[in-house]
Amino acid sequence: MTMMTSNDFEGAFARIAQQRPDFIYVLQDALTLQNRRRIIDFANLNRLPSMFVGKEWVEEGGLMCYGDRLPERYRRAVSYVDKILGPFPDFTGKKVAMGRAAMTSHPSADY
Repeated sequence: MTMMTSNDFEGAFARIAQQRPDFIYVLQDALTLQNRRRIIDFANLNRLPSMFVGKEWVEEGGLMCYGDRLPERYRRAVSYVDKILGPFPDFTGKKVAMGRAAMTSHPSADY
């Protein structure tokens, strides 16, 4: 099912409950992450086996996942970038590993 906004979930949940699929498989994006609790509660309430992308979903009550936690995936991706492009200069001009730099913000950032 395709959902574009958080308002689309109620209609999707009604269709899923009516169709009674064997399981639900949830892809992860900004919308599903925002509504993670609703999705997990719906699956559990309707006793639908569910599979999710990351461990965070299971830690919040989802049935199973096939991946690890998001920060672990980001760190692993950064390590590949470091291997391909090498370390880059941080804001002070010294070389740093991208993994550490990606996890910190610029000291003068206005946020």
